[in-house]
Amino acid sequence: MKQKLTLSIQPDVVRRVKRLALERKTTVSSLFEDWGRRVLLEESESGGLGDDLRGNWDVPQQQNEADVRLNYLLSKHGNTNASSG
Repeated sequence: MKQKLTLSIQPDVVRRVKRLALERKTTVSSLFEDWGRRVLLEESESGGLGDDLRGNWDVPQQQNEADVRLNYLLSKHGNTNASSG
């Protein structure tokens, strides 16, 4: 069962969010719920460390297969191009 929630938001943000919901053929409630789920998923995947600690791990062009630490870090932090070590 859904629960009602009251938020205090600046009027210009309300207008923009309503316009976005209309463009996406959805509701403001659905937009907020989707956003909340994404944030919670990101937090659970990162161990709750937050966006400031997440980064983009670049894979070197010529990766050394023997570099077990690099492979571990790349696979742990979501790079699917890293070979398993």
